[in-house]
Amino acid sequence: MMNILQRTLAYMARTVIEKHDPHVIAVTGSVGKTTTKEAIAHVLGSHFDLRKTEKNYNNELGLPLTIIGAQSGGRSLRAWFDVYRAWRAALNDRQYPQVLVLEYGIDRPGDMSVLTDIAAPHISVVTRIATAHREFFRDTKHIAREKGFLVENIDSGDNTDGKIRAAILNNDDPLVLGMKARTQRAVYTFGLGDTADIYGAHIARADDHALTFKLGYKERSIPVRLPGIISESGVQAVLAALSVAQICKVNLLEAVQSLETFVGPPSRMRPHHGRAGSLVIDDTYNASPESVEAALSALGHCDGRRIAVLGDMLELGPEEESSHRALARVVCEQDIKVLVCVGVRMRMLAEEMVHFKDECDCVVYMVDTPAEASSIMQKNQDGEDVVLVKGSQGMRMEKIVEDLIPESAHHTICRQDETWKKRLFTQP
Repeated sequence: MMNILQRTLAYMARTVIEKHDPHVIAVTGSVGKTTTKEAIAHVLGSHFDLRKTEKNYNNELGLPLTIIGAQSGGRSLRAWFDVYRAWRAALNDRQYPQVLVLEYGIDRPGDMSVLTDIAAPHISVVTRIATAHREFFRDTKHIAREKGFLVENIDSGDNTDGKIRAAILNNDDPLVLGMKARTQRAVYTFGLGDTADIYGAHIARADDHALTFKLGYKERSIPVRLPGIISESGVQAVLAALSVAQICKVNLLEAVQSLETFVGPPSRMRPHHGRAGSLVIDDTYNASPESVEAALSALGHCDGRRIAVLGDMLELGPEEESSHRALARVVCEQDIKVLVCVGVRMRMLAEEMVHFKDECDCVVYMVDTPAEASSIMQKNQDGEDVVLVKGSQGMRMEKIVEDLIPESAHHTICRQDETWKKRLFTQP
């Protein structure tokens, strides 16, 4: 039944693409693809009529629904009939978006070819490869091979239609940069080193925690200020977006100025003012070893008492124990003063911290649930603290953030719909 639904949605999406021929900008990667997608949509939004991927609509069901402009029908036959009606309306829509900014997510081998068959991208953006999806891939090289099909399968047109066809690759990731060999299209690079086509240098943090850096492009140096970004991975997302802006002939200074109002997507290194006057960094959407290390690094660059509340990293396969234990050294290197380990897997990190007791001054707590972690934080938080909260989706770490920030900001946290809020936490 699911295969029939997938094939039907794929057919519907392809007919919409064929009818309206939008400029398709596709984003993939193991880390940062959602923030990159949002940054691209932000810098292009005032110049083009566009539609972007919402929620987690980045798979073989979600991608067609985004193209059609419909919501999932779930278990309701009537709701799926509404999808059919949305498809008919999309085919006849004289104001269909000029640009689609789409996420392409994969879980297992073969997924990317399915997605590019639905909508071959004109511009393919690849962020960073990490150990996500290890349940179905042997190592990061195999993950890179699968994600590289987004570059290999760029639309086959000849640019006479006015659409630029190109790949935009992360210059700082050798696995991503190696994808150059998989396309004959133009390749542009972004990164934090000056060998990239567009690069960020002299990254600093202002008193209000906003990141600043100098944008380097064609012998130009442009100051950039990012009030809504707190991590270097966010800077890389912005650099990718500015690369797209250049390809799409958006004035670079205008694109940079627009970033003053850019904030990342919910629960992806999102800074908040905490109830006690602290700074709370919400990174609870998901977690992998690379993203946790990057988040801890960002925390390490913040002034104040540094607190990390970390939930289990899931779906790591045989590297589960080593990945959790390896974080101990990172915690010490970033001078984390309080560590709250949530879940049975993070207990391995807590156990490993014993071996570093002579190297760092860190108070370690071990708890089983988000509610217990919230209780600890209510007793151990003041206005000088910078608190990072992170963990895999199944750990429901957003429940901790809810307790640390004002209710008026809860709409910026992930998993706030009624279905999620009613679902009780169970240890994965």
